[in-house]
Amino acid sequence: MDASKQPLPKKPRRHPLIGAMKGLLTIAPGVDLTEPAFPGWADLIEEKYGKGKLCDE
Repeated sequence: MDASKQPLPKKPRRHPLIGAMKGLLTIAPGVDLTEPAFPGWADLIEEKYGKGKLCDE
């Protein structure tokens, strides 16, 4: 078979839902996504397990 007549390899297809919701969610300017949703959570964990038990301090 001639090299120019060989069938091209098929590209892997992505699922049609990948990217379907792109642009649907907008984050307002100035919002810190790393800010804890519940700042008092750390105090509750320290009360329950003790300070420094869950991480290196």
